[in-house]
Amino acid sequence: MADFPNPAEDAATPPATNPAVPTVEEQRAFLDGQGEDQYATLEPGQTIRGSVTAVLLEQDTDFVTRQPVWIEPGVPRMKLTIRLRDGTGSQAQRWIVDIRKGQRRDAIRQAVRDAGVTAIEVGGRLELSCVSKQNNRKIYAARYAPPQQPSELSAPSMADAQNAVTGAFPLPGDPTVHPANRGFPVAADGVQQQTDQPPF
Repeated sequence: MADFPNPAEDAATPPATNPAVPTVEEQRAFLDGQGEDQYATLEPGQTIRGSVTAVLLEQDTDFVTRQPVWIEPGVPRMKLTIRLRDGTGSQAQRWIVDIRKGQRRDAIRQAVRDAGVTAIEVGGRLELSCVSKQNNRKIYAARYAPPQQPSELSAPSMADAQNAVTGAFPLPGDPTVHPANRGFPVAADGVQQQTDQPPF
């Protein structure tokens, strides 16, 4: 079906949907002048990546007029908008990734499936690359990593409870790892370490 502009005379047509309230981090970045949001208009060979700060389902707009787009009167054409941030402070790069029907959507959908999840979440990592251009059509590739979840802990035993009271946790080099340390490396001094390195 063809796309139609919102007919002003159609009082029954609902207003354009408003984007969600910005996150605290997005508000702080804006107030501090930390970079500018850039639309992810990629050319072959270009790649963007970053942490997901917001996922919005909102009404699409016309490229030229920026007016809301309607599939037909009363039926808005929707798009998924993903906001990314790479880096911190004034050097942070912030991207707006709009997803409509097309190969970009197919690439991101496949990346989500490859990650073993069903949706993109705030706190995850997304990488989007434009790999080529064929017949004026851009071909994309994407990778997605869901937010890191804390390791599941086994139910504590009576011995675990006693260890917690007495401090008798495994000594350095002990092959037995206490459940509270599972999923995290333990240094030579027995101190639990958490790694914050992004997957890409």
